[in-house]
Amino acid sequence: MALGLPSCGPEPLPVPERVLLLVMDTTHAAHLGCYGGPQDLSPNVDRLAARGRRFASARSNHTWTLPSTVSLLTGQLQETHGVVTNQHVAGDDLGLLPESFQAAGYRTAGFVEMIYASGRHGLQRGFDDYTYYPLVEGHHVASLVHDVRAWIDAHRDERWFLYVHLRRPHSPYEGNALIERALGPDCIYADGQLDELLAHADARIRGDIPEDQKAHVTHLYRGNVANADRTVGQLLEPLLDDPDLLVALTSDHGEALGQRGTWGHGKGLEAECIDIPLIFTGPGVAPGVDTGPACTVDMAPTLTELCGLEPLPAGDGLSLAARLAGDAPDDERPLFLSSRYNVGKTPVQGVVAGRFKLVLEADGSSVLYDLEADPGELRDVTDDHQALAAKLRERVEARRRAGQGLAERDQATGLGDHEDELRALGYVR
Repeated sequence: MALGLPSCGPEPLPVPERVLLLVMDTTHAAHLGCYGGPQDLSPNVDRLAARGRRFASARSNHTWTLPSTVSLLTGQLQETHGVVTNQHVAGDDLGLLPESFQAAGYRTAGFVEMIYASGRHGLQRGFDDYTYYPLVEGHHVASLVHDVRAWIDAHRDERWFLYVHLRRPHSPYEGNALIERALGPDCIYADGQLDELLAHADARIRGDIPEDQKAHVTHLYRGNVANADRTVGQLLEPLLDDPDLLVALTSDHGEALGQRGTWGHGKGLEAECIDIPLIFTGPGVAPGVDTGPACTVDMAPTLTELCGLEPLPAGDGLSLAARLAGDAPDDERPLFLSSRYNVGKTPVQGVVAGRFKLVLEADGSSVLYDLEADPGELRDVTDDHQALAAKLRERVEARRRAGQGLAERDQATGLGDHEDELRALGYVR
């Protein structure tokens, strides 16, 4: 006779009925209030973080949109998925996160403002409904907000997976003028006299510029952050009372704004380019802050586990589901990093392991940083930790060997017909 004794195992995590994956393109986490940035700049993201779980040390595995987005949707490093240049497409052999949700019976939709996260590169697969919004066709983000909210209303009681990839705060930095003036009320460029140049600083500036101009670039960028945050609030507004909704907010990479003479992204592995927000809220999420390692490739395994889906194949990431429920992280887990692959050139690559970060430059030299003692990454401590530096360098060199020839491999044709869009985003001059 069964005695009806209570189970001694852990309580099963609640399964979300609806999932919103929200990407703010080109967001260096340090500019958000919940990551130590200016207060009142990002109130909607900050509220999301306050009621959810924020990963304080999240990093992107890549420094530009296409490989990072493919990693986000596959759980694979770019040396595994191979989509590394603007002439690559995510082929049908790569399983994508929306396909997993679709196969499990979720209604799926994607609303995308970035060309390198769009169907042009094979990333429309798995979506029942999909819309891409080109910058050059006069698109205003209000159209995306309207379309997303209409879609939510039409499918309110269904199980769904919704992916929204915002362009901002990616350049051009043409954001919130009120925020810009509040950040720099005495800025001599507040009249906009240099905005045409500075709003495209990532593409048009090389090296150093006067400090007041550099400060104004930061004001412009943060104006874009504020506008992106406003959009986040508009998208979340109709969903705030849904107890079965899981929200995951992140970015594909960061943005350098003149630190160390670097502008934009895709080139190096500075903190400005790889430190990103990662925030979850909803079923199975214990509010709080996780200080352990987390990265782009963790998104797909996390969402598939939380929703009870089959894992995607050949994944390099780890599920964060247990840590979202409050488990302690493994602080020594290595996170592999890579800058942009270009034909005939060697990318900058690196690894973060615990408090240390090793960067292997294209010329074969390397530098080791102690992130705890030197968060600004200014001092090479290789001589103080020679055995560790050698071990980490060996691991990065293995990733470099794994990526040899990727830039030249399996390139597609017919992808050169979007020059106007790429010029508007600063990729073509």
